[in-house]
Amino acid sequence: MTATRCCHFAAVAAAATTLAAPGASQATPRPHSRVVTYDRGIVRVERLQIAVRPAARALNATVFLTVSNEHSAPTSRDLVVGSCVRGSPAYPTCPAAGRSHMVLAAHERRVVRLSARLPAPAARLDAVEAALVTPGQRTRFFVLHSDAELLVTGHAWRGSGAGERYGVVFAPGDAARRLNFDIPLFDVDSAYIDVRWTGTAAPEAAATTIARCSAKACSPETLERSTSRSGANLFGRRFGFKRVHADSLKLEAATPAGEQLFSASLPWPSWP
Repeated sequence: MTATRCCHFAAVAAAATTLAAPGASQATPRPHSRVVTYDRGIVRVERLQIAVRPAARALNATVFLTVSNEHSAPTSRDLVVGSCVRGSPAYPTCPAAGRSHMVLAAHERRVVRLSARLPAPAARLDAVEAALVTPGQRTRFFVLHSDAELLVTGHAWRGSGAGERYGVVFAPGDAARRLNFDIPLFDVDSAYIDVRWTGTAAPEAAATTIARCSAKACSPETLERSTSRSGANLFGRRFGFKRVHADSLKLEAATPAGEQLFSASLPWPSWP
């Protein structure tokens, strides 16, 4: 991916965090569930997932990461996870309570599992964040210089979502490499979703689907690309979406032969 395309991808994704759905009030808190990965020409995130379970006045979180150093020199990264304690639902600040430091050799691929006990998040935010960042970087919602970020809200550890894995997993290869999947609410049962993914199969060599999931049963429907938001190796779509009875949403892309290119799952955001 060129530097221009990378920066354009980041800029458009950033704009989604402040997006108001048609007719929505600017005062709406707009909590998010969100997973995003970036192409900065150094590391590639193949998996970023989190599973969260409630504990006495705390949360037990496990983060699953698969990362490759695509650079010809060693590089260091920190995998961090924390409860969101300050800020707004649209822009929470989530200090790291768990951290795994790694130094990746040139072209090394590594699987990392990080477990941490987190303090209960602020009730009005009701969110937990995991991110892959450069060492020493402050952790806050939508860190533009991170390599990947995952934000989940209380439906990830309450009810049927407790202990489920949320986030994204990519298949090997370049058919799908990067993803922005953002679910900002504009009321308790409605969202204005932003989807962007890149890879050699985008936008039309694979079918992109979104599914409402309840009690682990999912009902997928096909997403058509938006011509104004898509381009060479880029699928883009922004659209209003009703919750109906969904506990979570699943976004996937697959080839006509049925080869899955990525699978991403997020809990429906909890409304403060």
